Order: sequence, then structure tokens, then C-alpha cells
Amino acid sequence: MKKRQEAAEPPRGLYLLERICRPMAMMVALILIEGRTSLERAWRNAPVLVLLSFAALFIALGLWLYRRLRMRVLQRNPAFQQSTRELEQDEEKLRRALGLPEDTESLEILAFAGGGRPAQNVELQGYVREGELFLYDGERVLALPLTAAKLRILEQGIPVDGSSWLRKDAPNSRKYRKYGVMCSSTGQIGLRFCGALEFWKDGRGYRLLFPAYEILKLALLTELAPPRLPGEDKGKNRFSESGETGPVRPVFYWAFPRGEAAYWTTPQSDVSFQAAHPRLYVLLVLLGIFVLVLPAAAFVILAGLVLPGAMDNGWVLLGFGGGFVAGIGLFNLAAAWMHQYLGHWFTLGCLLLGGILMAVSWGILA
Repeated sequence: MKKRQEAAEPPRGLYLLERICRPMAMMVALILIEGRTSLERAWRNAPVLVLLSFAALFIALGLWLYRRLRMRVLQRNPAFQQSTRELEQDEEKLRRALGLPEDTESLEILAFAGGGRPAQNVELQGYVREGELFLYDGERVLALPLTAAKLRILEQGIPVDGSSWLRKDAPNSRKYRKYGVMCSSTGQIGLRFCGALEFWKDGRGYRLLFPAYEILKLALLTELAPPRLPGEDKGKNRFSESGETGPVRPVFYWAFPRGEAAYWTTPQSDVSFQAAHPRLYVLLVLLGIFVLVLPAAAFVILAGLVLPGAMDNGWVLLGFGGGFVAGIGLFNLAAAWMHQYLGHWFTLGCLLLGGILMAVSWGILA
């Protein structure tokens, strides 16, 4: 079954091509919609750019349709449907062989793979018998003793892989806010705090971590007292509390970070910083957005004011793109305060390439 799914997936190179073409097509479409220049004038002044833009648009649309059709063909494949039924039958046989009761409760827990990677939401089946919590993960049954066990809340930021979100509602829904669920500006998911089932086994203490929105379900299942969510006993909205842990200083280096430091180049690190410094995070994101669009906006405004007819010339798109590349370099400088810096070489490369593109565009427009 897994091999059939992999065979139905398009090559990774097509995904990369789509990600490159999509922003190019969107940028040109926005410029045309806003009326900064007409299609006729753009074709007359820069036919190559127009052709590349329309090619990117059709490639992006074609690859999107390609993925949808491949997935639909897979779902209608009799062999795939038969494999799905066989998998469900094998799972039912395994449940009976392990003696799982019918009244199991679906539970979400947090699984950690280590290496600085984000946690995964994992769905398990749980039930309680003779003072023990049994958890079934699809292959085996784990027994957790509930003697002297208790439920509590851990206030620590935990980045979560967005692809492992198991709820039908979006993670940024209002109903999840009181449980510490948050979404970063990059769309990653994180937890400002989480629930923990603390128990003892063979003389050693353990913790089973889970999202806080599962606290009531576990409390009912285990008959343990549920803890209060942070801020409930104070009558405050917990998002009004800063939660900051100390001064933040920028981190600079030349080369691209490697090893453990490479975690901070991933979108999940956004969640860790946001959990520790929620107010400063908002200010730094706003600053990053400002410096990101500043060069491109300044180039377009100056070209419109200084160079007659520049806004009717398609080559202004080259300068706009160069300004955006330079803005990425400035955004990287702002990211150093969030400890997500990609290195001096990356910053200098973006500024140099963006400056060259803007200079070439300005020279042609002049």
C-alpha cells in the first residue's frame, strides 16, 4: 500500500518547480490587477518577462491540477481500496488478539523524535483497568500505573509539526486559545503550555505529555483531578501576560548554522521564541515585515517620481524583484534578534544581488 502511494506521488522536483513558479505568477498578477501597467505595455517593453510570467502561471496551475488528478486516481484505484480494507481488517484482528475492549477512548499525546525537531501529535487508544492506564499505538499496548499519578500543566513552549494536527478545526480557532495553542507567522503550530500525566513505574518517575485540550478527557478517563489552566485562578487572559524570560541579544555569525544551531533556521523555532517572548516577538515580526518590503516599495516610489514613464515599463518588475531580494537580507538582520539568523554571507548575498537587479532595472528605465 505504501509503495502504491509513493508511486502515485509526483517527483519532488515538480513540487520545487511549483513553489518557484507560484510566487512569480502571483507577483505579476498583483501588479496587473492594481493597474500599475497594462499587459500591452508590459509586452511591448519586456516581452521576455511577460512570457516567463505567464509560463510560471501555467506551470503552477498545471502542477496543482496534476497533483489533484493523481490523488483522485489513487483513491479510485481498486488495488488501493483493497489494501485499505485489508489494513482495517488486520487492525481489527490485532485489537482482538491484544484483548482491547470496545470502550477505548481516543487520546492525543505528544511524541518527540529528538534532535531539536518539533513534537508530533499522535493518536492512541486508551482505557483504564485495575488501576492502570493502557495505551494502544497500533502495534502494542503500554500499561501506565495510576497509583500516586497526577495531572498537571507544564508551562513551556513546545513547537509542534503542523502536518500532525489531528483536529478538524483549524489550530488558530478561538476555542483552542485558552489551551495555549498558537500559530506563528509562518503557519507553524506551537503550545505555550501542555498537559502532563506524571506517574511512577519501577521506582522511577515518568511524564506523558499531551496537548492541554485533552486534559478533561484524561481526567475523566483516569478519575484524576484536572489541574487549572494557567491564568484561570487569576481571572486573567493568559495572553496578556508577557511570559518573557530575560533580555534578548542578537546572535551573529558568518556561515550558515549547522548542527544543533541549525534548528533555529527552521520555521518551528519561531514557536519557541514566541512562547518565551510573546510581546517582543510581535514587535520583531512587524519590524521584519517593514524592512522586507522597504527596498521594493522605495524603488517603485522613487522610479515613479524620478523617471518619467517608468511605471508603464515592464522592466520595473526587475527592480521590484531586486528590492524584494534585498529586503530578505534586511529581514535576516532583524531575525538575528529572534536567534534565527542565517549568517553574514546570506545577508551580503541578498543585498548584493538585490542591489545589482535594482541597478540594472534603473539603468534600463533611465
